[in-house]
Amino acid sequence: MLENSFKDPMGHIIESSDNSKIFRKVMGAYKDEFIEFYNSTLYNTLLEKKYILHIESIQEEQDATIFYSERIHPITYPYEWTFHQLKDAALLTLKIQKLALTYGYSLKDATPFNIVFKGYQPFFVDYFSFERYKANKPWVAFEQFMKMFYLPLAVREYTPINLSKDLISHIDGFELRDYISMLPTKAYFNIYHLINLIVPYKWINKNKRTSHSEKPNFSLEKQIKLIEFLFDAIKNMRPHKQLTTWNDYYDHTILENNYLEAKTQLIQNWIKEYKGSTHTAIDFGTNNGYFAKLLKTKFESVLATDIDYDSVDALYLSIKKEKDSSITPFHAELHNPTPAIGWNLLERTSFFERFKGNLGTALAITHHLRITNNVPFELQAKFFASCVEHLIVEYVDKKDPKVQILLSKKEDVYSTYSIEEFKTAFETYFMIHEETPIDGFDRVLFKMERR
Repeated sequence: MLENSFKDPMGHIIESSDNSKIFRKVMGAYKDEFIEFYNSTLYNTLLEKKYILHIESIQEEQDATIFYSERIHPITYPYEWTFHQLKDAALLTLKIQKLALTYGYSLKDATPFNIVFKGYQPFFVDYFSFERYKANKPWVAFEQFMKMFYLPLAVREYTPINLSKDLISHIDGFELRDYISMLPTKAYFNIYHLINLIVPYKWINKNKRTSHSEKPNFSLEKQIKLIEFLFDAIKNMRPHKQLTTWNDYYDHTILENNYLEAKTQLIQNWIKEYKGSTHTAIDFGTNNGYFAKLLKTKFESVLATDIDYDSVDALYLSIKKEKDSSITPFHAELHNPTPAIGWNLLERTSFFERFKGNLGTALAITHHLRITNNVPFELQAKFFASCVEHLIVEYVDKKDPKVQILLSKKEDVYSTYSIEEFKTAFETYFMIHEETPIDGFDRVLFKMERR
């Protein structure tokens, strides 16, 4: 087994060599406290409310306790989440903290990395975070919560800036003094932000210059009121919206004349005919999730990703409303995939290590990768082959109005752009089983299998 968690002296996460299970090893002084938590009413209540995952089994050792729970696969990270995903993760953290306080516990950590999503549903998975509540002591994780949850949400509420994406380079959260200035003046007139963020920021700075004995006491009642006030503030947050090329892609008049109907029918047929493993499908460039929802009719799990932040957010809200756990939406740029980060690049794994599927759909994106991002077709084919065994991909000809719009914004240096170049590039990595033009459009759908 491989130990890939090393920062918490109380416990480690251990991955089985076949990648099928995640074990947690509780050590040292926290071992007895964890067993007490596991046997507590709090644990059972969290489980009943579906705030945490069930611990499957416990094995006692002389100096440690090893247990494992259901594995959520793949993991998406906070810098791949949308506004409402981060918001729901924040609300879940606050619900758990309030519940913990009522049962005599408290969370010593409040980071979004403690949350995993199974479809639309967030789960808290850091069982090591629960500690006994210490009377009249401030919530030790308050500042971390503000740095890693509240501030990114508040900035996104007023601006198009996706601050959570910067968690790639700020793995331990943001320094409030460096980022609070990103809030516009009107944020200071929001009573929630004034009381939750701005005043506490000044208090935190002041208390860093005072001794421990001078710090004020916080009764249990005050802590619960603080959690409730934070909860109300975040619950009322709404993201700043901006119109992009992608918000209504399939509503554009440029895609009329039954284009979507013809494309849908063909892909539906290919999905029905598919004979391989139906464990996981990936919808690259998912937009509003239209084709991801087709894929879920065949596949147990569908990963749906797009470059457009608001489109992925809309998909998340859609599956949340439908209570659909089969689709996992996340935000990613295929031309700049999420890297591995942290100590020795071991703490958070890369896009390529996490996202593997049996079948992938890449619809209406290869021309963007080729022209907007200058990624040759051959490198695109290599990328898709590293992620999926089977591929349904769309070729968009240079005469297509969408390609012409892209070319109107830059010099046309793509003299070799053609279906022949496309096929030659993809045939290096895939066998082409079917090639079907969409009548009336300069677009062709391909069904392929990795070599």
